[in-house]
Amino acid sequence: MGTGLVLNVSIDGKQVAAVPRGQTYSGSISPGQHVVSVLLVPNQLNLPPTQKRLSVQAGQTYSFTAMWQGNRVLLM
Repeated sequence: MGTGLVLNVSIDGKQVAAVPRGQTYSGSISPGQHVVSVLLVPNQLNLPPTQKRLSVQAGQTYSFTAMWQGNRVLLM
């Protein structure tokens, strides 16, 4: 990701963080089905948000890394 870019992180459609390059976000989420979305801003390429559906289990830790592949952001 380039300089001055921020990754907006949303859970179930609600923005929970704006993460600058090289930084992390840590938060709690209730068990059940959720959608995690990330969007790079400014979004000069008009890319859609990257989304990942997950089934959260109580007591589990989930970790994702955002990275470029071609002209899209992947959530690994």
